[in-house]
Amino acid sequence: ISKQKRLASSAVNGKLTLIVCIRHYKYDSERTEYVDALIEAINVLQECYIIRAYSFQEQYDQPTITRIQAAGITVESYNPQHDSMRSVVEFFRMSDYVVSARMHGLYIALMAGVRSLAINVHPKLENVSNQFESVACISPDYLRANPNELVEIVKENIGKPITDKDLQELSKRSTAANLVYKELRKFIS
Repeated sequence: ISKQKRLASSAVNGKLTLIVCIRHYKYDSERTEYVDALIEAINVLQECYIIRAYSFQEQYDQPTITRIQAAGITVESYNPQHDSMRSVVEFFRMSDYVVSARMHGLYIALMAGVRSLAINVHPKLENVSNQFESVACISPDYLRANPNELVEIVKENIGKPITDKDLQELSKRSTAANLVYKELRKFIS
């Protein structure tokens, strides 16, 4: 989908859309300390953008969802009984930028052709950022000390398409994954 079509379809009342994928860490409260700074940044961003907070695992993310909702921010959740992966990718495609504390959010944003920012609450998120130019990364400690930096990164990158290099890399990975799947099906069948 072209940048112009995505921008035209995602803008609501003249505002661009930002998806924020949250994550709660049940056994490591330090990894969830980013939430207050994220809420602070969202409150600033709401003045300019439509914010759509999103949880991929509502049952695990509930404490973080509660904190975000207490700040007056609505949280939508993935429901595997009702939501197809196609509908989730389309949901992301209709956004203009994604901020994610979950790897799922970063990969789906890439598949949807949307730039993103990883909140590096786990090393695997920084790894995705290192592999793709269209994924920026911010550490939770830096975010807590500088919540306005998240605002600046969003403003600088919102609405920009992912890079051609990243499109090529995704295409290669998709082709390789399809080849492996076809080979595995031979053994399974």
